[in-house]
Amino acid sequence: MPYLDWLIAGSEFHTAECKNSFVTIRPANQNEDCLIGFDNIVGEAISNAHGEGYAVLPRRDWRRPGGHYDFASIYFTDGRQIS
Repeated sequence: MPYLDWLIAGSEFHTAECKNSFVTIRPANQNEDCLIGFDNIVGEAISNAHGEGYAVLPRRDWRRPGGHYDFASIYFTDGRQIS
């Protein structure tokens, strides 16, 4: 299963919202374990992006202790769309 398919399905650490050629992922909740898990997911998404035809635009909240990611937007670089 490509990593993108896994991202779209969500996990215990993240949720995904798909719209046209964008996927937005967010932490499943705001507890510290979930935020750390989400940070790892964003890192893996970035690592897999080029090989799977998408780009990742993450956003960190530096005001929050730990500077965890708030969300990440994923868009397709090959023109695909989510139906």
